[in-house]
Amino acid sequence: MQEMAAATKFSQEDWKTSNFLVSSSAERQRAAAHTIRQENHKISNHTENVTRWTQHGTDNSLKDRVSDIQSWRLSLTKTLQDTEDEITSLTKCKECCEKALEAKMMPQEIVMECLGIREQRFNIDLVADVTESELEKELDVIVSLQMALHQKVNEAFDQICILRDVQAQLSHDLSDKNEALGIDTECAELCNSSTTITFHSDPTRIKKGDTLQFPGHNLRLGLLNAGIMAV
Repeated sequence: MQEMAAATKFSQEDWKTSNFLVSSSAERQRAAAHTIRQENHKISNHTENVTRWTQHGTDNSLKDRVSDIQSWRLSLTKTLQDTEDEITSLTKCKECCEKALEAKMMPQEIVMECLGIREQRFNIDLVADVTESELEKELDVIVSLQMALHQKVNEAFDQICILRDVQAQLSHDLSDKNEALGIDTECAELCNSSTTITFHSDPTRIKKGDTLQFPGHNLRLGLLNAGIMAV
């Protein structure tokens, strides 16, 4: 049989050196792990603090936003009511003008009938007298009043149409404000333990300030067309 090769034996110094290298490597890894744990702990504390303050700022912003929306709701509700009241008043005024215009038809027919009958006089009796002059003046006054009333009816109709458009815009905007109030109120009530939290993409798709300009525009439009604000 072949003799087995003798195993290589290391010196005691080699053994000590190997143990030292293993121990040193382990110590370095432990130190590195300790550094990582310290850095993670530091980052965790920093992240927690930043998150806490960010949430605090967001909560305050949501409260301010809810307050702003409630303020706009009150203004829009009042303007909408003023607009509706103005539509009602203007509609009654238009109806009065229409009745007055209708009431002028009979006097006009009577005057025209009188003038027509007086044209049936013969010879020397067909005279341009004071009565004829007064009848013609009366007819001119009636026609002038009819034209003025007709113009006012048309103006009232046009303004009512404009006010109804404004009313629709205000109603739509108020509906949006109610929806926004519900959303922001719900958001303000959310906390870290809420189970209904979802994430939405592109949450800043509406430019800053646009939501303030839109109700402000509708509010001014309603006030102007209702005759509440000076042009």
